[in-house]
Amino acid sequence: MEFGISKCAALIMKKGKIMQSEGVRIPNQEEIKSLDEGDSYKYLGVLESDDIMSEEMKKNIKNEYLRRIGKILKSKLNGGNIITAINSRAVAVVRYSAGIVKWTKEEMRKMDRKTRKFLTINRCLHPQADVDRLYVKRSEGGRGLIGVEDCIAIEVLSLSKYLEKSTETMLKAVVKEQGLKEQRPNADNIMKEKYERYKAKELHGKFIRDTEDGRHGLTWDWLKKGIIKKETEGLIMAAQDQALRTNAIKKYIYKADISPKCRLVGVKRADKWYDHEPEGVIETERYKILWDFKVQTDHQLEHNRPDLVFYDKQQQPCQIIDVACPFDTRVENKMKEKVDRYQDLKGEIKRIWKCKQVDIIPVVIGALGTIHRDMPEWLKKLEMHELIVKFQQACILGTARILRKVLNT
Repeated sequence: MEFGISKCAALIMKKGKIMQSEGVRIPNQEEIKSLDEGDSYKYLGVLESDDIMSEEMKKNIKNEYLRRIGKILKSKLNGGNIITAINSRAVAVVRYSAGIVKWTKEEMRKMDRKTRKFLTINRCLHPQADVDRLYVKRSEGGRGLIGVEDCIAIEVLSLSKYLEKSTETMLKAVVKEQGLKEQRPNADNIMKEKYERYKAKELHGKFIRDTEDGRHGLTWDWLKKGIIKKETEGLIMAAQDQALRTNAIKKYIYKADISPKCRLVGVKRADKWYDHEPEGVIETERYKILWDFKVQTDHQLEHNRPDLVFYDKQQQPCQIIDVACPFDTRVENKMKEKVDRYQDLKGEIKRIWKCKQVDIIPVVIGALGTIHRDMPEWLKKLEMHELIVKFQQACILGTARILRKVLNT
C-alpha cells in the first residue's frame, strides 16, 4: 500500500464493531503496534484510547500540581514570588487540561482547598485569613493566586470565544451542542466578583472599606513588588482581615470581658523613657539638623518639638518633618493633624531664621501599609519618593514584630 503500510490501520471498523489489527508498518520499517485493551497513547500530552482518558489524566494532573506546589513552598522565595511561581509552574499544569479533561466543580474546589492547606502548613496563609482575598489581584490588595476553578473557567471561556468566531461548520456545531455561550456570564467577571464579595464582608472587608477613601494606589506597592517574606505577608494580611485574636477582637467580636486596649499599653518604664537617642543638634557650615529637639522661639508655642527640622543655610529653605505610624483608618486625619499642629512654629522659624521658605512635611504611613494619595508629593520635597516602598516595608515589619511578640504567632 501507499507509504509502505503493510497491513491496515491500527483500528478498523468492521460490521459496526471496533476490531484489533496486527499493527501498522511505516516506511522506515518500524512497526506501530495495536493497543491492547486498557492501553492508551498520548496525543499532545493527553492520554487517549478510543476516547480521552479523563480519570487517568485527572489523577496525573492532581499529583503533578500538588508536587510542584510543595516544591515551591519549600523554597526561600519571598511572598510575591511564591504566588507567581505557583501561578506559572503549578496552575499551568491544570490550565493545559481545561476544555479537554472533564473536571467536576467538587474536584476543582477540592484542589483549591488542598492548595490553601499547603499554604497554611507552610505559613504562607493564616488559618483565619479571608479566602476570597487570596484570589484577588495584588494591585487591589489581594494575594494574586489563580485558583484551579477560576483558571479552568477562564480558559473554557477563552476557548468558547475562539470557537464562536470560527467559520468552520464543525466548530460551529460544537458551540451549539455544548452550549458554550451559556457559560460566559459566570466566567467574565470572576475576579471582580471575588473582590466585591471580599469587600462586602462585615469583618474581613472592614479594613479595605475604612481605608478606601484616603488611600492611594501606592498602598499596595509592597504587595505588587513581593518584597516581604511569605510568613510576614500572611501575618499582615491576616491583621488587615482582623483575623488575629487581639484584645479588641476578643472584646467586640467574641464579647469577652476584657480591656480592648493594646497589650503593650501601660507597661512600666523608667522615668527616662529612652536609653539612647540620636544627637539632638547636628550643624555644619551649610546645614543644621534638629532631631526631636525643642525649637527656641520668641513666643511660647504648644507644639515646638517636631521629629526633625532640616535647614539649608545657603539656599535658606527649611523643612519641618514629623513622622507617624497610626492605624490605617486614621492616616488621613493624622496627616491633617501634623500640618495644622506646626503652623505657628512655621511662622516663627520663617521670621527668626529668616528663611525664604518653610515646608511642613508629614510622613504618615499606616501600621498595615496604607499610604495617603498626597504622600508621594510630600516625599518628592525630600527627594525620597522612590523610597516609599521601603517606608512601607519598615512599618509592616515593625507591626509584624509587635504582633509576634504580643500574640506569640
